[in-house]
Amino acid sequence: VDIDWEYPVEGGNDAPPVPHRPEDIQNFILVLQGFRDAFAKLPFKAELSVASPAGPANYHHWDFKAICGLLDHINIMSYDLYGAW
Repeated sequence: VDIDWEYPVEGGNDAPPVPHRPEDIQNFILVLQGFRDAFAKLPFKAELSVASPAGPANYHHWDFKAICGLLDHINIMSYDLYGAW
């Protein structure tokens, strides 16, 4: 399962407006932990990943230290990178 939460705390859609809360950082961790707990009961190995924004300017609402132990993979949305290079 790949979770693409755009985006905890800020960003995302303007229309319709998506409410954002500072506690979304912790809520994201709780969602991932819930998946991990449910996967532990399955008779097969299920993998969990997230789609992550690219670039350090986008990481201030991500607690990578807390979520990395819950994930099998992190998929970086490299299309978030742009510039004149």
